[in-house]
Amino acid sequence: GGSIVVKPDLFEFEHGQQIELQAIADSAYQFDHWEWSGLANYTPSLSLTVNEPLSVTAVFVARIYRYEFRLDPISGGSFFANNANFGDRESATFTHGDNMEIQVVPIAGYDVTGSISMVDSNGNPLSYQTVSGNDKKITLIVDSNATISASFTEDYKDTDGDGLDN
Repeated sequence: GGSIVVKPDLFEFEHGQQIELQAIADSAYQFDHWEWSGLANYTPSLSLTVNEPLSVTAVFVARIYRYEFRLDPISGGSFFANNANFGDRESATFTHGDNMEIQVVPIAGYDVTGSISMVDSNGNPLSYQTVSGNDKKITLIVDSNATISASFTEDYKDTDGDGLDN
């Protein structure tokens, strides 16, 4: 999940010597805490005085990202993602590297307008793959926060309200 920078850059330290440790997380992880001698510290930088043999561990955990779902109009349908249903303004968290399948599910009498839109926290478009040419279902690997949007229009060809054109 990451690496540790030790200063001074030595393998052995003198009794009473001050050392600095810096935890550096890999891109898929975030630093969580340090563990040593039954103690813990939750900042990525750690200063210790060596008074005895030490075994210090940096604990890294997979990054967690928030996905927010947006629908227009709100009553036009929902999203189905990783075996859960999401309505407008609902959100969920997913772990870095998760494989996801997201499907837009219009309710009877509505259809999806265009394709799914997906942007990061800064509004930049995110990439995804459509499933079998179906612009209502996408797959992706989680690697950032995202807002997923879909628009619906009334489907005037669905005269009996079963969600299918007649």
